Amino acid sequence: MSNRKQPYQQPKPNEEEALWQYVSGDLPPEKAHLLEADKVDDPFWNDAVEGLQQLGDSQKIRKVTAQLKQQAHKTAGSKDRKKSMQRHQQHNILITVLILLLLLVCYCFFHFGAK
Repeated sequence: MSNRKQPYQQPKPNEEEALWQYVSGDLPPEKAHLLEADKVDDPFWNDAVEGLQQLGDSQKIRKVTAQLKQQAHKTAGSKDRKKSMQRHQQHNILITVLILLLLLVCYCFFHFGAK
């Protein structure tokens, strides 16, 4: 059974290196067997192994992987900025409405209260 508690977690650096070693055949048979036994129920691991075995050239794959990670970080960062901007915009609208209400109350007080 997999040690992961969440549906997806960023693989640890040693897990990622173990994946590369496993796919390229550099892992000793004993360690490969232990790794297979540990990851037998992990669908992400199984998909990664199958995909990497089909693609072949590990250097090219590593470059593409690095580019994808970089794009994912950029995308995640832009979503956080959008959420932050939306919150600021909501606060600005709320402040504007409160100021307008305060001005309306002051107008009513001075206009109708002065008579």
